[in-house]
Amino acid sequence: MTLSNLTMHGVAYGLRVYGGSDSLNASYITAFDNTDTGIDIETNSPFGDFSHLTAYDNSYYGIRISGAIRSLTDSTAFDNDGTGIDVQSDLQVLSAV
Repeated sequence: MTLSNLTMHGVAYGLRVYGGSDSLNASYITAFDNTDTGIDIETNSPFGDFSHLTAYDNSYYGIRISGAIRSLTDSTAFDNDGTGIDVQSDLQVLSAV
């Protein structure tokens, strides 16, 4: 599955992916002003590429990724109340800005 070109704001989780959402790729996702985490992804996507993720002004994490992914690139998180970018994965490529 591919998610791209989405903007989410003013809800609990901007983007929340979990429960078997595997083989995932995501790009050009923006999440801001949410009451929990901006972008929260739990996945098993060892070939998954995530790029151009932006999260700001969220009440918890900006971007949180847990599980196998290939890469996180060109992504940023700022002015979140919790951790900006938290990745719990063995990445092949990490190039977050």
